[in-house]
Amino acid sequence: MANDRIQGVLKLTPLTPVHIGCGERYAPIDYAIEQGQFKVKDVRRFFEAHRDNPQYALDAVASGLKVGDDFIRYSLPFHGSIAAPPVPRQKPAPRGPQGRGGGRGPGPKVDAKMAKLMRQAERAHPAPPPPPPRPAQQDRGGEVAAFVKDPFDRFYLPASSVKGAIRTALACVLSEHIDPSRAVREATRDFHGRPPRAERAGGELNRHLFGEVIEDCMKAFVLRDSVPLAPDGFAITPVRVMNVTHQGFEEKRGMNIVLESLMPAEAAIELPFYLDTWRLQHDTALSRAVQGAGVRLLRDPTALVAALRQHGQALARLEANFYREQQQEASARFFEELAEHDAPCMPLGYGTGWHTKTVGRMLRPRDIETIRQTFGQDRHGKPNKRMGTPGVALFPKTRKWARGAAGWQPMGWLRAELVWPGFEDRRTDG
Repeated sequence: MANDRIQGVLKLTPLTPVHIGCGERYAPIDYAIEQGQFKVKDVRRFFEAHRDNPQYALDAVASGLKVGDDFIRYSLPFHGSIAAPPVPRQKPAPRGPQGRGGGRGPGPKVDAKMAKLMRQAERAHPAPPPPPPRPAQQDRGGEVAAFVKDPFDRFYLPASSVKGAIRTALACVLSEHIDPSRAVREATRDFHGRPPRAERAGGELNRHLFGEVIEDCMKAFVLRDSVPLAPDGFAITPVRVMNVTHQGFEEKRGMNIVLESLMPAEAAIELPFYLDTWRLQHDTALSRAVQGAGVRLLRDPTALVAALRQHGQALARLEANFYREQQQEASARFFEELAEHDAPCMPLGYGTGWHTKTVGRMLRPRDIETIRQTFGQDRHGKPNKRMGTPGVALFPKTRKWARGAAGWQPMGWLRAELVWPGFEDRRTDG
């Protein structure tokens, strides 16, 4: 079986902050911010250590008191601030009984004898004083979205996300062999009076490009997760949602997005992979999709790297043109340099946008407009903004920036290198 595999390594170097979420969010009781460091508390272990005095542990965690370095899971640099969540409106206090000064309005009537007994009871058993206010934590605010971690609470780069980005790149390159408009027509047609479902919109196109799901040629490209990554490569980054408006390119207000992010670095992250050459050679169903173009791309490292480079450069030019039109020179130059680099660039994770996760850049404007009209409404026919602002031609018109040590940067860009040692001595031609 080993003779049917060609081993390799995919090396990814983060160029801008990257966030791949796991669904977990840290509430204010889960962290502390001290001297530019975001410290994630081990709340469970703190409660276990104070099981004899649970009320103390509860008060300490709820009030943001220091729990000590022994109960810190890890600490990350903190770039920016976290806005506090809105304070809910307080309900008015209930009206008190008449003659007791407990509230406004007449309240229920109390006869003189009962009022006398109540005053005697109050003097005999005075109400306890209110508890002192809890100390406010500096920069105490909202939730922070966590980066994906393994079962041992260690950061890592998941192969599923990376493989999805590679699959999107191949899909865009393979789209040159078919008419994507046909898939758009299939995805947006009326299914016997029922509206099309957005989650199945790509099914027809997938079948054209990769064959049936069980015959997907990407199954022959087996990618592994990275090894656990050290926390010192991560930071807490606020995110700006930049939007094109009538006034120009400006930040959307009132959005509090804070993330754990993998930060730009010189060292590459390695993800091992292998190519299942037996599957590529003997599974004849794979060769039927786009006349075997996908199989040929995977079994030739030169062609695979060229496909990744072509996709990355096209996306970079698309972003450079967008930022140039919005007079954002620094971001435009960043993407122009990416487009000119020989090594492929790869968008990954949160904030990289619609074009990086779909074959949208390969579609004609009228196809995109058809998709927006079809899936830009809810099931009741009312417009929503999943597919952009109704009536606005520019789509998408928002971009997400994360703040790191180098300032604000577009999110989620890495440089890729494919190392495939010994491939020249192996042939996958059947």
